[in-house]
Amino acid sequence: MKSHLIAGVSLLAFSIVATLGLVTDQKWSSGVSEVNSQSQPPSEPQVMVPVEVAPLEEKEIHQTVTGFGTVVPMPGKSEIYTVPYESRVAKVLVFSGMEVDADQPLIEIESSPDSTFKLSQAREELQSASNLLEVIREKVSMKLATQQEFLQQKQAVETANLQFQTLIDQGIGSPKTVISVSDGIVGSVNVQAGEIIPAGAVLLTTVAEGDLTIHLGVEEEDSVQVEPGCQVLLSPVLGPKGPFEGSVRSVSRNVDADTRLVDIYVQTSSEAHLLLNQHVRGQILTSKHRGLLAPPLAIIPSENGDNLFTVKEDRAIEHHVTLGLNLGDSVEVEGSNLQVGQSVVVAGASQLSDGMQVKVKSSE
Repeated sequence: MKSHLIAGVSLLAFSIVATLGLVTDQKWSSGVSEVNSQSQPPSEPQVMVPVEVAPLEEKEIHQTVTGFGTVVPMPGKSEIYTVPYESRVAKVLVFSGMEVDADQPLIEIESSPDSTFKLSQAREELQSASNLLEVIREKVSMKLATQQEFLQQKQAVETANLQFQTLIDQGIGSPKTVISVSDGIVGSVNVQAGEIIPAGAVLLTTVAEGDLTIHLGVEEEDSVQVEPGCQVLLSPVLGPKGPFEGSVRSVSRNVDADTRLVDIYVQTSSEAHLLLNQHVRGQILTSKHRGLLAPPLAIIPSENGDNLFTVKEDRAIEHHVTLGLNLGDSVEVEGSNLQVGQSVVVAGASQLSDGMQVKVKSSE
């Protein structure tokens, strides 16, 4: 009886201990589970970066060299008006830049006092030599002079007459009007009314409109790209006219000592109606090719080079690119997997990385 009682008590105690262990194990497991659940942060929704895009375009790209210069006469094409004797300018009838017709009066001149004196002196010498010749002729007939003396004096008369006629032929002694030999533009007027000008002095110059050329100066390193025949797009620096086309006529092989530029001469048609000494800007086409163009805002410089992002299926795709010509409103780009019409990011690209989700803003 007593042994049965002890066995029952032992069984009851074992059941209590087992129950307590199970409860404790369940609480420990539950605590660990709660700790694990609290240690894992809740998942966050992925951010979509708002961006603006523009299409990649393919166009013909012209590589150009820019030069500035003036409209000048072609070398050797100016008409130069001079006088062979010292003269006085009576009237100047034209001005620099004036258009003139063939046979149009330009300047009126007259003999200077010194030229008039020379003409009078030559006339007197001729008259004196002629009188002396008659005296010697009579002496020869009277056997008072030799035939040799007569011939010598005859030669003196001829010389004096030649000198006198030369002055007459030059126009000394009578007013003279200088007229234009052809249609053209007055390049320069170098005299004014009342001025005494020496023999051989330049009165003025004219040039035919078709004989005008454009003298441009370009940087030394750019000049190696320019060749005769290159197309040139010309426009006045000031004024509404232009642009108009021309072509390179010649390229100097010399660097100007004052400007440190290389001289380029451009030929254009007379239809351009250029003004002499007009300041002109020239875009010289040195080469052309087709290429992809992107807006400058799409280019992202980095330590490893230049990049841009395209958008496909709402995800940003990074491209490493090589830049070509900068055209101002667009820049030439080269890179793998770039195609015409692709959307390139022009706003918001600085926040992007490859593969990031984006939301394209409406262009409206």
